[in-house]
Amino acid sequence: MIVNLSKVQKKNKGKLKLDETKNLVEATTGRPPLWVYGIPFTSVDVVNDPDAAAIKSDPDGAAKFMWNRMVSLFRAGQLHAPFSLEWIGGKGFERIVHCTWTQYCYWARPFGEVSNPNRYRYVYLTGVTKPYDLSGIAQLTFRRLDGQPDDFYVYVPAIRRIKKMSGSNRSDPYVGSDVIIDDGGGFAGLTNSMTWRFIEERLGLLIVEERDTKFVNKCKQLPGGGWRVMPDEAANRLGWQEEGWTGAPWAPVNAVYVPRNFYIIEGVPLDPYYNSGKSSYWVDKNTYHVAYKITWDRAGEYWKTLMILPRCLEWGDKRGYHAGGTAGYNVIDDKMHHATGARVGYIDIDNPEIDQKLFRVDRLRTLGK
Repeated sequence: MIVNLSKVQKKNKGKLKLDETKNLVEATTGRPPLWVYGIPFTSVDVVNDPDAAAIKSDPDGAAKFMWNRMVSLFRAGQLHAPFSLEWIGGKGFERIVHCTWTQYCYWARPFGEVSNPNRYRYVYLTGVTKPYDLSGIAQLTFRRLDGQPDDFYVYVPAIRRIKKMSGSNRSDPYVGSDVIIDDGGGFAGLTNSMTWRFIEERLGLLIVEERDTKFVNKCKQLPGGGWRVMPDEAANRLGWQEEGWTGAPWAPVNAVYVPRNFYIIEGVPLDPYYNSGKSSYWVDKNTYHVAYKITWDRAGEYWKTLMILPRCLEWGDKRGYHAGGTAGYNVIDDKMHHATGARVGYIDIDNPEIDQKLFRVDRLRTLGK
């Protein structure tokens, strides 16, 4: 049976807090909860506080808001999706890398709590399937409940070895693209790895594909359980693909701009070796979708912008924005005059074939073949 969201959220009131490191813990025990469902902090619920007063008045309000965002977006047990990254220079398309992403969530599972002896928040795999020179690279990340840096392992085909890497610096480019590991979903890093500050509420323009303003994406039910977001070959069509296009080669050509209310949240990395300085996140106040991430370098100069195109999903009797609901990403590096376009293929949600046994270090080598 699926957990009733409204009932759980009422029970969450006063049950959770942030510790001295800004990690999410139980108010009574001071230990991270094994399972959280619904937003952790109802006092900064953006739906019930439309003027953002609670976020402004609470010194931890911005951090609590980002915790609410993280928990609310991953309301799924398992997620799997192939995706591609396109290198785009000033003259257009350069190369493409095909990848996969698979995630198993322990928090926010709609069917309730599962065994979690290692006390993880979630685990996920990313891998490269082509081209040949990168094929076989596989990365396994364990996100811990205690708020410490991730446990991070990489299989390197060239040396046929699994290496344990530092999980503290997630600002390195992914397989040489303009995308960093922390860019996933707008922000995929540890929430307590940043100092968060509420800047303002602002009316802005959400970039959406024209198709997604007219149609809800109905998911296909999988035979063994779960749902599949069907692929859209026209998703995130970019300027370099359009004959006669006179705009930037990375610019979406089939998009419209929809007025939305955003909270502008600033994040500053605590890690002195993080590759960038502050970033501002334009977060849709009603869906928690990060529409834009604007990043400055450590010298305070503007560096790059990430844009994410959202997609509304309908699965079973549910409808709304979900971690699996995206038409694509675009990252524009102003200093390098370069961009990366990310396209997402099909997305599986709550597929029971994705189980905990998949996420083992000793399996990385076989996944990389």
